Amino acid sequence: MGAPNRMRDALCGLLAALLPAPEREDFARRVGGEPAGWSLALGTVEFVAGGAIFARDALHVIPRLVTEHSAALAEVVLAGRLDDPGAMLALTWSGAFGWLLWALRPWTWFLVSFPIVGLVRVVAYMSSQEAVGEPFVWAGLRLLRWVRRLAGRARERRRLGPVRPDRLRRDPTGDLVLLTARLRPAWNEHVTIEIAGRFYRLRRHELRPDGAVRCHAYLLREADPNEVIRSLVRYPPAAEEVGPTS
Repeated sequence: MGAPNRMRDALCGLLAALLPAPEREDFARRVGGEPAGWSLALGTVEFVAGGAIFARDALHVIPRLVTEHSAALAEVVLAGRLDDPGAMLALTWSGAFGWLLWALRPWTWFLVSFPIVGLVRVVAYMSSQEAVGEPFVWAGLRLLRWVRRLAGRARERRRLGPVRPDRLRRDPTGDLVLLTARLRPAWNEHVTIEIAGRFYRLRRHELRPDGAVRCHAYLLREADPNEVIRSLVRYPPAAEEVGPTS
């Protein structure tokens, strides 16, 4: 049982070391693992191996770019412009131009990110014994969260149906009820809501059936006249008359 447990802890630690801080803490709390040591190991590999791959790419690509650029310029010069100072200057600086082309490639930025992240991992561990997440994992998780948020909003819009006029009603207790097709995130228990010159506080928020779709229902109680207004939200008068709730 010892070997499988050690393998599991190592795998959990490695996975945790790849995650950004909030997700890493939650993952380590649920399944265990020691991400800091694995972050150091990953950082060492990324710095050494990533740096070697980055240098190898520079040594192979830059000479090729310089050769291609120089050959193109040489053709222009030999075509009858040997006395052109601009062409000769471009030919002289073709080596620097090759370096610039290489440095501006997206692939170069991708390669250099590994030794940089590796160095950051090593420094973070040496200074505070902290793990550092992988930037590409961070970007992937944030993209996934953004896609899920968009999908959730789309589901919510389908469930609530098209935008339609708000309706104000009175429930049997006398409280005011706002029926609306869209969420009002600024409304909470800590704000005062002004409607047609009167002041209300949010008592409850719920979803209610509204024909074939649903709607948000904000149940509002009239505020005490002596209540301190810390935050005020003004609501424009609804298009429909206030009537009893259905």
